Amino acid sequence: PMVCVAICGLFSLIKTDHVAPVYVINLLISDVLQICTKPIALSVPPSGVTYELVVFTYSSSLMACVGFMVCIAGERYVMIAHPLWYRCHRTITKSLLCSFTVWMTAFVIIGGITLASAAFVVDIHRVALCLCIINLLPYPFVMLFFVGTWRALSKSKSVSSREQRRIMGTQIG
Repeated sequence: PMVCVAICGLFSLIKTDHVAPVYVINLLISDVLQICTKPIALSVPPSGVTYELVVFTYSSSLMACVGFMVCIAGERYVMIAHPLWYRCHRTITKSLLCSFTVWMTAFVIIGGITLASAAFVVDIHRVALCLCIINLLPYPFVMLFFVGTWRALSKSKSVSSREQRRIMGTQIG
């Protein structure tokens, strides 16, 4: 219930021309999908269309969650390292287009894996390994954005050390 309240609160910020919450809202939506589908996936027998649909939804939302973490880290990096460029180029349309791209990428990749595993006899452990590898691929970008943000903050003279620690704390969390 608190996630839904957070989504509503962040949605009201978008209406006041804040672009930043778009990725956080999508991250929370993907979390809600994971929370709702995980118990169903564990309780449904592992065969049939219902099971495949639930696993598809769960896997897609998990991949979208990782994608939105990368988007948030990238946006924070650009906001800190290149504030003038960010201020001039940030629009809600671009954020929504990027969010749509993340969701579609997740659906296409998971759909492809699901169709390939259904069309060919594939060991479930290989599919799980493939999903793990695909979900881990974006994390080097998160680390690069973190290091870039840290470097930009350490070069900045106008930001106090207390504020730098607060910014880096939000980047880690």
